[in-house]
Amino acid sequence: MSEPLATLRSTSVRSVRLEMSVGSIHSESSILRYSTASPDGTELSSSAPPSLTILSEREEPRQPCCDAALIDSIVALALCAQLGVLARWGFGLLAPSRCGWDAVLPVLPANMAGCALMGLLSDGKVPAAELERKLDPTDDAARADVLRVGGLPLAMCPSLGGVSGCAALLLGMRTGFCGSLTSFSTWSNFLVVDEAAHGRGGAVVLGYLFGLLLCLASLRAGQQLALFLSMSDRAYFSFPARLASWCSANVALVRLLCGILLVTELTFFLFHIFTETSESNPSPAPVFALLFAPFGAWSRWRLGLYNGRFPTFPIGTFAANMIACALDALISGVGATHSISLKPWPDMVLDQFAFGFCGCLSTVSTFIAEVADKLQPVSIPGKGNHFFSSGVFYAIASLCGGFAIGCVCYFPWRD
Repeated sequence: MSEPLATLRSTSVRSVRLEMSVGSIHSESSILRYSTASPDGTELSSSAPPSLTILSEREEPRQPCCDAALIDSIVALALCAQLGVLARWGFGLLAPSRCGWDAVLPVLPANMAGCALMGLLSDGKVPAAELERKLDPTDDAARADVLRVGGLPLAMCPSLGGVSGCAALLLGMRTGFCGSLTSFSTWSNFLVVDEAAHGRGGAVVLGYLFGLLLCLASLRAGQQLALFLSMSDRAYFSFPARLASWCSANVALVRLLCGILLVTELTFFLFHIFTETSESNPSPAPVFALLFAPFGAWSRWRLGLYNGRFPTFPIGTFAANMIACALDALISGVGATHSISLKPWPDMVLDQFAFGFCGCLSTVSTFIAEVADKLQPVSIPGKGNHFFSSGVFYAIASLCGGFAIGCVCYFPWRD
């Protein structure tokens, strides 16, 4: 009797450990989740609006280094970050060369588009929070809708809820593409180099203010559209579900195609490096920026794991933005000082390192999502709805910190 019981007990322990490991993988690959505690540590009521946090940038994943899910996430981040860099480069080509809004227009369209897409790609918890604020406690049907929407991995596509294997794709789209399409360091560096260096302090304030407010409005518009699509009876977007279903059924083929694509890119980069001479003029296309982009996105993803250390202040995202601002401003200062002595190729590599690595290391979409989350009212039992100042403090600290670090790293290099 003791031997069968011991075997049963060990089998149960193994199954529980397996369930815990699988649960951690699924929870860490999701982007948004609820937080049930207020910034001051007070427990919130069950009807309180959930807090938006970046879960993939919050908790340390407990996975082996060779885990397939982790490798899928790394590959998805790399490819989507490169797509984000290409999109940001395209937005830069569309911006007017000279106008009265020089410090805003070169980066504002890409930041707004990335924030709107970040809101549109929200999971069901953000629309569910909006529905819960207007929920009638006696309406059981409405409460069922809130629970249904809150469990969706992608609010704009309710049919995606029944498809497995889409975590890496969603991580790549949110953290990789949206985070790389938007760039905090490029935005701050434009204000330091183009405005502060010429003594236009008013333009700096307007650049930060308009950039912050318009990106917040873009995120909110994307979230409202996601809410509309999640509550609609018609399936407006069935392509994500079909794509995720196909990828789930052909995992080996998808991994093979992604591997071939990465090897092809690396071969092209090496060919481009060794066939061009140092005296020739480099191509204006962001070839090296695509090479640096995955490293910036991976670094931001890893730094974001420290966001959970301080619930009211996402220290990981803040550190990523500040480091990127320092590197970007330093490169701009060195380039301005040695613009004559540097040859075309070293100057191009520095510029594309700033555009690719620093642009992907920093992010506006995650920053704006965190600010919007911390500006949400919360319901505390016996105290009613309250607003907390952590969102305002986080926004001011990030904007002022990026500007100060940019000035410290840029101005000493000026002639």
